[in-house]
Amino acid sequence: MRKMTLTLLALTLAVSGSVSAQEALTGCAAKEQRLKTKLEYAKKYNNTHEIQSLELAIENVQNYCTDEKLYEERMQKVESKKKKVAERAQDLEQAKAKGDQKKIKKKERKLADAEGELQEAISELSE
Repeated sequence: MRKMTLTLLALTLAVSGSVSAQEALTGCAAKEQRLKTKLEYAKKYNNTHEIQSLELAIENVQNYCTDEKLYEERMQKVESKKKKVAERAQDLEQAKAKGDQKKIKKKERKLADAEGELQEAISELSE
């Protein structure tokens, strides 16, 4: 039991250290570092399929990723999420006009989900 606790503590410290290092990185460098961290984890658990996928992803980031392109992709994602929020808000207004409480609740949940996705996309802009 004690050995397991020590192992978990060491793993937690290692992960928190790599997270701190990732916070300093932005753009493609941060993306590559996140993939390398996942690769280490996959190697630790001998997940060969995941290892192959991650190695290919790292190679693609190294060969094709530019900070400008990454930012542009993230901006497109934000714009897409904004459209989705607007659509969900319109759906909610239509449901309110009809007065169906069940549909109103459903549309409110969908709008909240879309707003959450938008916030997530916005937060990715600073990564």
